[in-house]
Amino acid sequence: MATVFHRAFQDDRERVVMVGSDSPTLPLDYLRQAFEALAGHDVVLGPAEDGGYYLVGTSRSVPELFRDISWGSNRVLKQSTKALAHGARTFQLLPVWYDIDDHDDLLRLQRELDELRTTRPSEIPRRTAAALASLK
Repeated sequence: MATVFHRAFQDDRERVVMVGSDSPTLPLDYLRQAFEALAGHDVVLGPAEDGGYYLVGTSRSVPELFRDISWGSNRVLKQSTKALAHGARTFQLLPVWYDIDDHDDLLRLQRELDELRTTRPSEIPRRTAAALASLK
């Protein structure tokens, strides 16, 4: 991730946001909020329910954000915000969302897709729904 952000800023990008592929139903509004937050902050993080994050964005190179982090643990967000505070970086947190890490998360996603089919069918992530259906 650090390399992607570094290269993006070398290419004169002003704001860079990375979203985890394991949050297929992430509300589009959260992405808008992320880019808006970067107008006034160095970093934006989307906290995941499991202690990590589903989204990270920066408005400049912030290498300390990716150093000495226990990736895959429930301490990722806490360690990241601590590193940012220690480096005197400003940051904003987005609303909490979930990501898909285990069987229970897949079941939750299935329930959410079922609800979307009846309430907002245009918002269904079609490829995700197809992939999930193929697992049954």
